[in-house]
Amino acid sequence: MRLETPFYKLPLRVDVEQLVNEVNGFAEDEWRAHPQQFEGNSSMILVSANGQINDDMHGPMLPTEKLNRCLYIKQILASFNTVIGRSRLMRLSPKATVPIHTDINYYWRDRFRIHVPIVTDPSIRFCCNGNEVNMAAGEVWVFDNWHNHTVINDSDVTRIHLVADTTGTSAFWNLMAQSERPFDKINSVQSKPHMFAFDPDASLVLKTELHNASVVMHPGELELLVREIADDMFESTSGSQIGKVEFKGLLDALVYDWRSIWSMHSDNESGWTEYQRLRADILKRVSSIDEPLPVASNGMPAATILNSRLGAALNLQLKSNAQTQIPITGQASPANMKKKISSSFDRPIFIVAGPRSGSTLLFETLARNRELWTIGGESHQLIESIDALNPATHEFDSNELKAADASDEVIMTLRQAFLSQLLDTNGRSLSSYAASERPGKFRFLEKTPKNALRIPFIKAVFPGAMFIFLNRRPRENISSIIDAWRSGKFITYRGLPSWQGKDWSLLLPPGWRALNGAPLEKIAAFQWHSANQKILNELTQLNDKDWTSVSYETFLDDPVETAKKLCTFADIPFGPRMQALADDQLPESRHTLTTPDPDKWRKNEREIMAVIADVEPLAKQLMLLNN
Repeated sequence: MRLETPFYKLPLRVDVEQLVNEVNGFAEDEWRAHPQQFEGNSSMILVSANGQINDDMHGPMLPTEKLNRCLYIKQILASFNTVIGRSRLMRLSPKATVPIHTDINYYWRDRFRIHVPIVTDPSIRFCCNGNEVNMAAGEVWVFDNWHNHTVINDSDVTRIHLVADTTGTSAFWNLMAQSERPFDKINSVQSKPHMFAFDPDASLVLKTELHNASVVMHPGELELLVREIADDMFESTSGSQIGKVEFKGLLDALVYDWRSIWSMHSDNESGWTEYQRLRADILKRVSSIDEPLPVASNGMPAATILNSRLGAALNLQLKSNAQTQIPITGQASPANMKKKISSSFDRPIFIVAGPRSGSTLLFETLARNRELWTIGGESHQLIESIDALNPATHEFDSNELKAADASDEVIMTLRQAFLSQLLDTNGRSLSSYAASERPGKFRFLEKTPKNALRIPFIKAVFPGAMFIFLNRRPRENISSIIDAWRSGKFITYRGLPSWQGKDWSLLLPPGWRALNGAPLEKIAAFQWHSANQKILNELTQLNDKDWTSVSYETFLDDPVETAKKLCTFADIPFGPRMQALADDQLPESRHTLTTPDPDKWRKNEREIMAVIADVEPLAKQLMLLNN
């Protein structure tokens, strides 16, 4: 939350010794790695979505069994006289840092963070917006997490803080008014600190937030959110006036159309597809603006903030207990509903490939099969609309998702989201089928280039998943990646933090920051190698029956035979629609930039020859794999 001053030291003190005793009650293997895998950072989850061990930001926030073992911590949280949201113990190892970042997620627009230092050292620095403090053990602090902040631990001590999110009640805001504000331009009123002692017989009631998001955001709130972004953007001295006006026009269009859909559907299921399409369309159009437009308050690109905020505009999973996206006959408990949704997917098929490998053409070919259902496009928005999975939440570290990212809630949410958007081979939505007409199970086909970095995650969400690994010769593939970057039509992230080159296009692999200043061909080769190496590494860990590979060149040379082999692998019939491939010329993919030509890569030959040696060993591995 944006606050008037960077730091507030509340007039409260707590019993450090009692806190240390409770923290020491946890075993080392109970600590959880930081969700962004920051080195030296770990946490103990105390209040979370549904009381489970997760990093989710939407859903009822309930105490975990970890908190229930900590009577004094629970008393402290209750004593704040406010509704508590996500809370945890945050641990920072000696000589480690919390990387500089801002909390732009929707969840923190109306929430601030309370910090209670438990174990610390006078040398440890908490920095926010150019100011720094040392938070002493037993104190209680609040800071402005909208602005850039970091923590630097140069000591030999493992720093541990209790950290709680809250919107704050009127009573708590009155307490804030009595706080010491070290960097306030106006001298703040300071009250004598109150010591909150441990009471083993206390019966304080901990209030936790049960509602933190709407199924569909009300147009009034959406308008407020986008106006904030636009106003902040126009206050910045960076960015052209033309770009700002164009961005503002897209925001206005979003609000107008969102309100129009709302007037017909409110938050009912009948409008969900329209909301989803509108959100995806606006984000795509925003990504076409070819300049970063930072906001004045914290320097973040306006498009990045918008993407994060719109991720919270639809939370369809929140209605799953009372009204499912795909109606299920009879009365169903949440547990039975989960079982029903899980059993709806029969060995879903995922095409995994590096960017610009021809996966769209292969997908469109296989999607002719009457046995297969799709969502009509790629799953970027479905996945990244979940805050915990959005790269903005993880400081844009990469597009990688691991099995550990598949919490129970994430699994349920994604399965439900995919189920709600299924289309048959004729483009008819599952929701339009009468209950009696719906299949009991669905063979589902999907392709999204970012999934090259998500195979363990996909396998955790869909244990029966099967994978088709499509790979393409590096010279042609790297050339196509270069062309995609130059076209400006495949921008995925504008204004990446710490990135100094052109706005980022296509896949965001781990380690991308090391490419600052590198020529485009180096970036393209890195994307090709990262994607294909990751796919190869992950697939070879699976059972052989769960995956197969095929080269793009083999597919182009003999699409009929290739399709037959893939149908055999996937255990789906090679029917009349597939046989028609024998008589039809393969159409151009809808993402093709120019007419296919086997020698098209030669226009970038000089650049490609400069990097080809770096990728040849992997290219030879893939050639052997496909034979």
